[in-house]
Amino acid sequence: MRSTTKISMMFPLLTERLRLRRLELRDTVRLATYRSDPSVAIYQSWFNMTLAEAYAFIGEQSRKSVDQYDE
Repeated sequence: MRSTTKISMMFPLLTERLRLRRLELRDTVRLATYRSDPSVAIYQSWFNMTLAEAYAFIGEQSRKSVDQYDE
């Protein structure tokens, strides 16, 4: 069941051990590399990601609210 609770989050979120921030265009190569790693993809629902796909994904995510997600 989908939660109706709104998420209110400010980025970056920093702790002593963690830093969460929105994806940025400078992350394109790292995202494509991560998403194309077979040892990671084996546990996920994706396979390879090209640089163009990573660039487009980051662009799409930058236009979404933090509390918006795909089902």
